Amino acid sequence: MVTGFAQMARGSKRGDDSKKKSVNGVVGLNNLGNTCFMNSSIQCLSNTIPLTDYFLNHDYKHEINKNNEFGTGGALVLAYAELMKEAWLGSRSVVSPKDFKRKLARFAPRFAGTRQHDAQEFLSFLLDGIHEDLNLVIKKPYIEDIEGDGTNDEKVSMKSWQNYLMRNKSIIVDIFQGQLKCTLKCKVCSNLVVKFDPFMYLSLPLSNETKTLDDCLKLFCEEESLTGDNQWYCPKCKKTCGCNYAHGFVDFTSYFDSSSQEVQTGFKVWSLFEEQTTYTSQIKGLGLGYICFSTNFVITCL
Repeated sequence: MVTGFAQMARGSKRGDDSKKKSVNGVVGLNNLGNTCFMNSSIQCLSNTIPLTDYFLNHDYKHEINKNNEFGTGGALVLAYAELMKEAWLGSRSVVSPKDFKRKLARFAPRFAGTRQHDAQEFLSFLLDGIHEDLNLVIKKPYIEDIEGDGTNDEKVSMKSWQNYLMRNKSIIVDIFQGQLKCTLKCKVCSNLVVKFDPFMYLSLPLSNETKTLDDCLKLFCEEESLTGDNQWYCPKCKKTCGCNYAHGFVDFTSYFDSSSQEVQTGFKVWSLFEEQTTYTSQIKGLGLGYICFSTNFVITCL
């Protein structure tokens, strides 16, 4: 259950004053030309309550990584935080994102002016920028990718995520990022290679049969055959071969076992929304920050 000012404010109105106002957070954004691509994205993020609570309640300024070469020195996250405070703590029913847009354009000149842009491109830049500004990792170590053979998925998955957290650790990772299980099976020798990759965005396929978002996700998880120019180099055959390729979503559920006084985690891989693999094991020495990582992801439709 998410608690905090942003959630509580949804059901309350501020006291009367001379300015027109609305329920906190339920505000309009002025269109600065053709900036509906930006406004719609900001509205989606504003109503992602865990993220908004973070900026309204948490001392996020102490987490700004000013030395991250991939960030903006905190300028972008400060601009976004000020816009959220104006939307949730202010008294107006309509606010202008003009200052936010001006500061954004310093680091992404393509968003300057009043032209229309792709909402996904904007959202991607904004979330990546906020993540890097708040990335708690000061010095990113070199990490080699690891692969499995399908016999130790839980271990490979956890190690892959632990490696990822050694380079990326922020509120954006906690809320928006998850892990995909990617499986490749050689059609010649049946060699199986399994990788667990982080994700924040999904490019979902469409067909004449897809009617709902669930349909698109199911289609995304369907096994496909890679042939021709898309063939895979099999490390066992040592040549390019056709293969079967499939995705699955990783889900971790952590709980405290009062009998053993240990924190345990259930590991599941979901494909086509049917549970494929389930493990339960004790996790020791990794800390709650690791075993309780979020694999829940927010799907924003724009």
